[in-house]
Amino acid sequence: MNGEDKQVLERLTGHRFEYKGRTHRFVDYMIVDGQVCIQTDTDTIQINKSNLTEEIDKMKITGSIVKPEKSASVDFRTLDTVDDILLDTIKNVRENKDYVDQAKAINSSVSNLINVQKLKVQVAAERRKLKRQDY
Repeated sequence: MNGEDKQVLERLTGHRFEYKGRTHRFVDYMIVDGQVCIQTDTDTIQINKSNLTEEIDKMKITGSIVKPEKSASVDFRTLDTVDDILLDTIKNVRENKDYVDQAKAINSSVSNLINVQKLKVQVAAERRKLKRQDY
């Protein structure tokens, strides 16, 4: 993914757009294992980094910036920080075998953080279902 794609993704934040027949509001994005994960108000869209430019071109902006709602959503920037911590931990374990016990503790903490974030996403999804049932 090049810098231009990142700028386009940053500019999309908050906008409503149509993609593959559905309307979404762009909340945030994160890069995970060669995939760009776009968090929207309805779901998460996964796009292979090598196809990102083509897929962005398929997104049709349908509205201006929408103020985000307060919800229990994942803060992808926090997960980027966790990603950096894990990569540093792997580097430190490779360089110093005495670091293994600390790495295990970090891994446990990160696993707990991920589980909490998953729970938040599930709660947000259930809230959306309840809102839709009210209509």
